[in-house]
Amino acid sequence: MDTSLKCLTISVLLALTLVAIPAQAQVERASIIGNVTDKTGAVLAGVVVTVTHEGTNTAIKVTTSDAGAFTAVNLIPGSYTISASLAGFAPITYRNFVVQVSQQARLNFVMELGALEQSVEVTAAAPLLQTENASVGQVIGSAALNQLPLNGRNFVQLAVLAPGVTGLDYSQPNTINSGQRPDELRPGGTTLTANGASNYSNQVLLDGIDDTEMISHTFVVRPSVEGIQEFKVLTNNPGAEYGRAAGAIAVLTTKSGSNQMHGSVFEFLRNDKLDALGFFANRSLAKPPYKLNQYGGSIGGPVILPHYSGKDRTFFFADYEGFREVAGAPQVLTVPTAAMRAGNFAGVVPNGIYDPLTTRPNPAGGANIRDRFPGDVIPQNRFQAIGAALVNLYPMPQTSALVNNYVTTLVKRSNIHRADARQRYRDVERELQIACAIQTDGVDVHVGRWLCDSGGHRNRLWGNVGVHFRVQTSFGMRTLAQRKL
Repeated sequence: MDTSLKCLTISVLLALTLVAIPAQAQVERASIIGNVTDKTGAVLAGVVVTVTHEGTNTAIKVTTSDAGAFTAVNLIPGSYTISASLAGFAPITYRNFVVQVSQQARLNFVMELGALEQSVEVTAAAPLLQTENASVGQVIGSAALNQLPLNGRNFVQLAVLAPGVTGLDYSQPNTINSGQRPDELRPGGTTLTANGASNYSNQVLLDGIDDTEMISHTFVVRPSVEGIQEFKVLTNNPGAEYGRAAGAIAVLTTKSGSNQMHGSVFEFLRNDKLDALGFFANRSLAKPPYKLNQYGGSIGGPVILPHYSGKDRTFFFADYEGFREVAGAPQVLTVPTAAMRAGNFAGVVPNGIYDPLTTRPNPAGGANIRDRFPGDVIPQNRFQAIGAALVNLYPMPQTSALVNNYVTTLVKRSNIHRADARQRYRDVERELQIACAIQTDGVDVHVGRWLCDSGGHRNRLWGNVGVHFRVQTSFGMRTLAQRKL
């Protein structure tokens, strides 16, 4: 079955198993808390506080308690209009009040006596100091995501903008973290350390779901930059709702559409036709191939169907990103010389080579002794047929050196596809989110008649499929399914 069809099939089957149950609030959501008083400082109970998302015009209403306090939870990060009204008092409205991912913002109202026809409007400003909890972190907003250059479009690179966070772009040769193997678990080799904590103590939360890959402690499904609204890097004192991580916690929230239709397309290109020949490349051979195309797009807005307008009600957002790379890297190897193939190892080993069939005890005691092959040449009647045939499969050396005498090109082929879709319906706050990442990767090394596999299975196929569901009333429910293809 085609890989993309497998991904779609898994997503549809999981969607059919969806059930609606209440669960805990999501950590990527924001909340607004506050108190309502009159000009004398007396608390006001029964005040109706309306919180309206300015992008979708969806609203929730809460009422102040006997202590004059209110709490609006499970808010999508964005800009809001918040109004308070009570009989006998002039309504008051705050516009452009921005809440960020995982933020608990405070907004207090001071109401004045007056008729309902009177009103007070305030253009809200972001608070200068976060005082509602002791957590320390940095929000990376949409401006940074859209404007700062990202090699490979890996959002994790922007986490180094947070104080105390450093990025480690390194390779561990011959491991799954090398950045070269098909089964590598750190695409691009990017990891994070926060305030000196181990990078293996990090955690990634995607729309409230634990997206942490448990071997390298990066992400299972990496969303496209086009689909990320913003993310927050917590570096100290995270709340108990975040779980077990002792290092950095990256909390991501994805886009979900608004009343305005928006879209984007992009492509990033690299090609060996634009590059110089590498220093170690064999000048007598063709330039090692290198072709990289990273492309995709996004679209989001209200759902528009025949006889149905989703404005103020139903919204969607979808994005796709493709990555194709063919990368050739010159490799300096050692192959047997013509003399070695004939059994002549003269000058290869300073002390010569010895016949193992002449091994015998030393009359003088100590270690066993054996006889040296005359001239350090192994007689051809001592050759093992299979071994001789395997040796001759290697190509002849390109130089007279005994080592590092053959240059070839390792070719890595990568095909990665990422897609994400999200739909929201205002009345029941139902969300369906599908995140899919499929990667096919192969590394071929051609040495004579050998076809060698470098660090993984040729034409290796692996994929991560994440399907996120939420059915929400006052709280939310999420499930995550992952399957290795």
